Amino acid sequence: MRPPGLSTRARSVLIFAVCAAGAAHAQDAIVAEAKWPITASVTTPCTIDVGSLRFSRQFADQPGNADPQAEITVRCPARLPYLVALDSGLSAHKAGNRRAVANGPHTVLYELYQDSSRSRIWGDQNFAASYPIGTARAFVGTGVAASITIHARLYFTGAPAGTYHDVVTVTLQL
Repeated sequence: MRPPGLSTRARSVLIFAVCAAGAAHAQDAIVAEAKWPITASVTTPCTIDVGSLRFSRQFADQPGNADPQAEITVRCPARLPYLVALDSGLSAHKAGNRRAVANGPHTVLYELYQDSSRSRIWGDQNFAASYPIGTARAFVGTGVAASITIHARLYFTGAPAGTYHDVVTVTLQL
């Protein structure tokens, strides 16, 4: 039933006017606005410290191998698994061996190992594959600093006198 005196068109106009008034009233209810900055920090849960690896003095007229070792220290939360990967170094030999370089073309070959018997080459085959001859080594965090031994071998074959050097990147993969 239609209320007396209102046509269908008049009722539509009245309903629209009531809705529009309600919307205007809702806008008036906003008292203040503020921008809320939200930030997040993502950090690595692990730390790593590396020292240096020094081979003993070799004499140009006395070839032979040198077998030093070095320590790196890693601290990761307890029960967090991680890999330690070693890349090929800045002076990688095209044949795949690591090498230390000095005086331009003169090189001395060396390798880095995961074990004292020097049978498992340390590389990054299962990580970045810049040195696929060797693999990264798996560890599990303990929550305290852990010392990891890297074994090395210098294959000295009578290179000219000089100081030989290289830089190897140690990477932790979580």
